[in-house]
Amino acid sequence: MNKKIKILHVVDSLGVGGMENGVVNIVNHINPDIFESQIICLSAGGPFEERVNHERTRIEVLNIDDGVKYRHIKRIKSYLLENEIDIIHTHNFATGLKGVLAARLAGTPVIIHGEH
Repeated sequence: MNKKIKILHVVDSLGVGGMENGVVNIVNHINPDIFESQIICLSAGGPFEERVNHERTRIEVLNIDDGVKYRHIKRIKSYLLENEIDIIHTHNFATGLKGVLAARLAGTPVIIHGEH
């Protein structure tokens, strides 16, 4: 049996919005035989959490405050290493800044950033 590819989506929250809707659609429709999806919300959860298929996707809220601080980067880096993430996909500037820095420090093999 092949190991599933672990993909982590990084968002600020799962509030109501187009980007958040896109992330929910990705995790709910990606092939679960190939990918294991996870979402971390940096600041808060939100109403779109209810739309995520929780049998297929784990959601974790980090409750990170605004700004870029070393402890934020370190916390995301630890998450990446502990969960052996293969792909990080950050969405929008703030998550990109924190997530990409953390992924580089963690040695995450694939880094994807999208501005929405």
